[in-house]
Amino acid sequence: MAALTTTPFVQAFTALNPGITLRVYFLFYECSVEEQKYLTELRREKESFQQLIKDRAQMAISVDKDISDKDESLFSKISQKVIVDVREFRSALPSFLHRRNFDIVPVTLEVGDYILTPDVCIERKSVSDLFGSLNSGRLYNQVTAMNRHYKRPMLLIELSQEKTFSLQGISANRDSSQIGSEKLVLLTLHFPCLRILWCHSSQAATDLFKEIKLEQLEPNSESIMDLRESCEVDSSFLASAKDFILKVPGVNTRNYRLLMEKCKDFQEVITYDTHDLIQNLRVVNGTLIWNFLHYELLV
Repeated sequence: MAALTTTPFVQAFTALNPGITLRVYFLFYECSVEEQKYLTELRREKESFQQLIKDRAQMAISVDKDISDKDESLFSKISQKVIVDVREFRSALPSFLHRRNFDIVPVTLEVGDYILTPDVCIERKSVSDLFGSLNSGRLYNQVTAMNRHYKRPMLLIELSQEKTFSLQGISANRDSSQIGSEKLVLLTLHFPCLRILWCHSSQAATDLFKEIKLEQLEPNSESIMDLRESCEVDSSFLASAKDFILKVPGVNTRNYRLLMEKCKDFQEVITYDTHDLIQNLRVVNGTLIWNFLHYELLV
């Protein structure tokens, strides 16, 4: 009886023993059910290989393939710095970054999880944590902090390789999944500068990081420490008060903390003269603030 499943074993044997010549005969009755069954299996195998060749020609290169020695030599030429929150070392992404010759700087970050450039901050969310952060409002606060301190805030969503590349079917409850998707849309509408990154694995996220850092400045650890102090000071002030005072000409992110510490309220700022403002701030900033507060409106 001709069994197509035995053919690969014979092929493997001849490949391992090239010096042995084998001649294989298939015996079956002509115009029989056995013959048709064999021809059907042979046709299916041929069609499967043709489809495999076609799919391989059209598919993208797998992101989880092993890095060749040639690729490793290319990555070893340039070492790029990434500031990583120490709590992120429980995930696999920092190890992938280290494998791709990234210079990992572990720091306890108050804002974001990964700092790629002085302007780029990334908050990473796994699939299991995404909907929980959306429903609790924690993600909104995290994006608010990134949007306040960085010009290019980004949200990295790591999807599971075993599931489809979409938010559908992530949650067991279809209604909660729909609500989570709606909240994600509202988040992007509220923060137009927020960019959302999608990836199937940590290897894909590493490739995204490399593209984002292309021809960009390296992050500065000292500025991260200044940002931590800024966040500690911000905790004693209302965010709305900070946003309001930053709208005043002459007040910026470098001097607003000093102004809020010197004055107990905004009314006290109005009573200051130019000399007091110049002593507390720089000359140009003090003059701009005083001119703005005492500008006469023409009716």
